[in-house]
Amino acid sequence: VEAVGARRRDDVLRVAVARLASGGEVSAPLMAEAARRALVAYDLDLAERLARIAIDAGAGLRSELDLAIALTRAGRHAEADRVYTAMDTSGATDEERALAAIEWSNCLFWGLDEYDRAQAGVSAALAVVTDPDWHDQLVVTRASYELLVGHPDVAFTALEEIHRDGTARGVAASGLIAGVSLCMLGRADEALALVERAWAARGEIEEGFGLVYEGMLVVTEVLALTELGRFTEAREVGQRGHAAAVQAGVTYGQGWLAMNIARASRFTAAVTEVDTWAREGAACFELLGIVPLRQWSLYGAAWALALTGDKEGARATCEQVRGLDPGHVQLMAPEALRAEAALAALDGDRATAIELLRDAAELAAKLDLVVLELGALHDLVRLDEAEG
Repeated sequence: VEAVGARRRDDVLRVAVARLASGGEVSAPLMAEAARRALVAYDLDLAERLARIAIDAGAGLRSELDLAIALTRAGRHAEADRVYTAMDTSGATDEERALAAIEWSNCLFWGLDEYDRAQAGVSAALAVVTDPDWHDQLVVTRASYELLVGHPDVAFTALEEIHRDGTARGVAASGLIAGVSLCMLGRADEALALVERAWAARGEIEEGFGLVYEGMLVVTEVLALTELGRFTEAREVGQRGHAAAVQAGVTYGQGWLAMNIARASRFTAAVTEVDTWAREGAACFELLGIVPLRQWSLYGAAWALALTGDKEGARATCEQVRGLDPGHVQLMAPEALRAEAALAALDGDRATAIELLRDAAELAAKLDLVVLELGALHDLVRLDEAEG
């Protein structure tokens, strides 16, 4: 294979692994390219190993970045942060500088709860990156943090120019953030149309979009279908995406899809499956070291257990999840209160349930999370305590 050149995507990986196994000469370019292929294939252990070898052989910035990404995706955020901190991006291309800023900020935000450092890193890159594709993707990343801290209106507004005049990469990448923002604002029909446009834009990108982004577009589609009451369709779309994520070994996408399949199942005959799906999501996020998403998943399980009358299961799950601090990520905080209220109601503590639901509705209204406010008010109506 090495003599005639790599003809298939996995040829480079096969040559690199064979070279290592035979104790042959280490080629920095070969190892660097193989590390990148392993990362794209989501073989994180191999990507880490090859990237470290490439760096030792003098491969430079891109291999350092691949190493940091592999560590982040493996849930080793503090290690990844140290690798990012040591990088020298003074001679980087726009693509390298933007990619480093995006991946580092995600590591800081999700893994270390460092919102300010994450936003500062993206803003610094935006000040120097001029390539339209990567500038758009940096804007999308910055908007994602606004959504996750509970500001869907701010996030959607920040992306309107990209929806209107952005690059294909920008439109595709914004599908997740803008779509979820619209769902939270009670505009799921618009979200579904936006996701369709994002998929069309994705078709214009030859390489570099990534399995994670594609999986997250499926997540947004599932969420929009769920909010539109198309539960069966949401579950079917989610399960197809989930199977693809499992097959590809993309734990992040698997977790998000499992969590949203659970959400789509809550008001169907499949409500008894919610606990299983939600716990799968929680297990994925525990592996990745992402506390907020683990908390969301487990509260989803607790809510469903309470709804089906499993008092002990709901109580045990709530006790487990109360020790998890979501930090800056407040997007689903009203749902956590709603799950606690369901348990209180099941325990016969109506006063506490009402208080929790009122707090949930008030917080959701403050954050302009229309859908979550309506969910809390729905539960209050069931308790005959909604204010006129």
